[in-house]
Amino acid sequence: MPSHGFIYIITNSADPSVVKVGRTNDLRRRVNQHNGASNVLGVWTLSWSMEVPDSQRAESLALASLSRWKVPGKREQFRCGRKKAEEEISVALAEWSHWGRKEKSRRKEKASREQAARRLSREVEEHARAVRARKVADERTFEMLCLSYPDRKIKYDRAKRILAGTERVPYPFKPNDLYLVLLLALGLFYFFTDAGPWEWARLPVAVAYTYGVFAVFESWGRFDEWQKNRDPDSQRGVIESFETVYPDGLPPRSARDLCHIEV
Repeated sequence: MPSHGFIYIITNSADPSVVKVGRTNDLRRRVNQHNGASNVLGVWTLSWSMEVPDSQRAESLALASLSRWKVPGKREQFRCGRKKAEEEISVALAEWSHWGRKEKSRRKEKASREQAARRLSREVEEHARAVRARKVADERTFEMLCLSYPDRKIKYDRAKRILAGTERVPYPFKPNDLYLVLLLALGLFYFFTDAGPWEWARLPVAVAYTYGVFAVFESWGRFDEWQKNRDPDSQRGVIESFETVYPDGLPPRSARDLCHIEV
């Protein structure tokens, strides 16, 4: 059953920074008991008290609110000063203290404002980082577009000529193609005549065929590129890409122009 009583704070003249917190139903008697102890240095003085309907629960809340300032080895003594102890205990006992309720509400609002300020600060910092990253990306893209402009301009003009029918796309022959033809003819000759290479020629022929394998892949890549260049849709894609990146047919004058460009 809740017991009516008082929560009190007393301070000692020997060390005013240390306060003692407790509960009692007679404040005068309790202060005299503390001063009558044989191991007391200085004089204990009553600094603050609050009447509560449940002194045991109130004492638990008060001691918990000051736990961070607890003096080692002392259950009810705290090194936080009288004013700080009064504020913390009043907030902890807000259900019985009008000032404590107001202070608790004020602290809650302050914590909300600080949290909102931290969130806003993080958002501002993230936005600043994004702006810096965007600026660096724009500068790199600007440099890349300026450097790649001549090559893309050549491909653009060529694509327009191909679509207009004024330029044909010849197959890009290379010496490798002639080598592959000779290698194929030699292989067919061996196959149909059943005449293998001489003993001393086996190693050179094996090396030649190995090189031929790599030459096939290289020739296939050129053939695929040739087919792509002959495709009208591919050439239209080259033209559309160039006109999107360079709307006026000229490279961008500065990185700021990139806000209208999608690469």
